[in-house]
Amino acid sequence: MGFDVPQVASRQLAAGIRSEIGIPFEAYMERNNRTWDMQAAANERCGVEIIDTTQFLCQKGRSTATREMLPVYSDAADPSETGNKFLALLLKNADFSNISNN
Repeated sequence: MGFDVPQVASRQLAAGIRSEIGIPFEAYMERNNRTWDMQAAANERCGVEIIDTTQFLCQKGRSTATREMLPVYSDAADPSETGNKFLALLLKNADFSNISNN
């Protein structure tokens, strides 16, 4: 995200500001371009399956840092407990049928 999400969220709430926090999707992709490139290379070279978390984290042209006023990140980059719960649902619904046990 580029900022401490819980800190920004708590300061907004203390100031009476009740709006979701996030950055434009384009900014998110620009910040994570190298990671996406590495994941694509791992997929191409090794067949690594990539689970696209943007379907959860990015909506309406924005990458969200909060959901229902709860931080999705515990800092600027790592998922919070709330974020982990949403990601667990994403993994639960993922299709792993094409993964071999080799």
